[in-house]
Formats: sequence, C-alpha cells, structure tokens
Amino acid sequence: MKLVARTRRNVAEHFQDHLKIPADPCLDILLALQTSDDRSLRLETIAEQILRHVSLTRRYLNVMAAQGLIDFDEQSESAFLTSLGVIELAYIIEQTYTDYLQVVE
Repeated sequence: MKLVARTRRNVAEHFQDHLKIPADPCLDILLALQTSDDRSLRLETIAEQILRHVSLTRRYLNVMAAQGLIDFDEQSESAFLTSLGVIELAYIIEQTYTDYLQVVE
C-alpha cells in the first residue's frame, strides 16, 4: 500500500476509534492551530483554511472541544489548541514518520 494511503487510513482509524470524530477536517483544524502564531485562530480564519462554511466549521469545533482537543470560546469565536490536541497531533506526526520508515526499509 502506498505511504500516503496507509497514513491516511491509519489517521482516519485513530480518529474514529479513539476520538470518535472524523479525521477530515479535524486534523486540518489541529494543524492550522498548531502552525498559528499563538496556537489560536478565529472561527472565520479556520473556515477559510479548511475550505468549509463557517456554520459547519463551528460544528466541528464544538465536537473537537467536547473531546478536549481544543478550547472554543463562543464569545470571541476563537479556538485554542489544548495539550491533548498537541498530544494527538504529535501521535499523528509520529505515525506518519513510522509509516515512512517502513516504506524506506
């Protein structure tokens, strides 16, 4: 199986089995927050980055907040990456690297 397909499948299974949420677009949201200057972004900015409508993005943010991956402040409409979100993102990056090493060997 190709590296990208295997990694995508592993990520999707991890999100579904352990977090009970879809990897798409939740992984994109985690990555967007991780790469922002202060690990927070406004709702509209996230919606732009993941190419989703604001109302749909808000639903995903609420689901992710319920899982503890992010904090979502309804007042300021800003999302913040939590320590659990960082841990999950680190796991995904590690899994990607592991998949890559298996292909190289």
